[in-house]
Amino acid sequence: MEIESDIKDQEFLSLDTALEILGNSTRRVILSKLAKVPHSTSELAASLGLSRQAVHSQLKLLSDYNLIEEIDSNSGSKKYRIKSNLSIRIDISPDYFNIMYTSEEVDDQTKKIQLKDEDFSIEYQELEDPNEKLRFL
Repeated sequence: MEIESDIKDQEFLSLDTALEILGNSTRRVILSKLAKVPHSTSELAASLGLSRQAVHSQLKLLSDYNLIEEIDSNSGSKKYRIKSNLSIRIDISPDYFNIMYTSEEVDDQTKKIQLKDEDFSIEYQELEDPNEKLRFL
């Protein structure tokens, strides 16, 4: 799956796009570092052992989706910091599936998505025969 290209028409970051963005380990490490303290492209490149161009492309994508923002530091170089709150919780068990997704930008617009099939869970839980449960898989 490719990350959606038409960013400007999206009011909020979709769950699929958020999962695609977080599916990249380099972006997760960058977000982890930016969650602690703002960093410049050069600082991130040095700590990750990547080229500045590689880090810049990841920062651009994260910035395009409003997860991070560019700030001016006292040293005159541009640094990046986390801009949006994003929370994804996924619960998967033999008889339960639930996704809670919250995305909140600086301007306090919030979108929550919860995917849950309670009827499916109840029917599944009522089954006693393991072979019957296999039909739900």
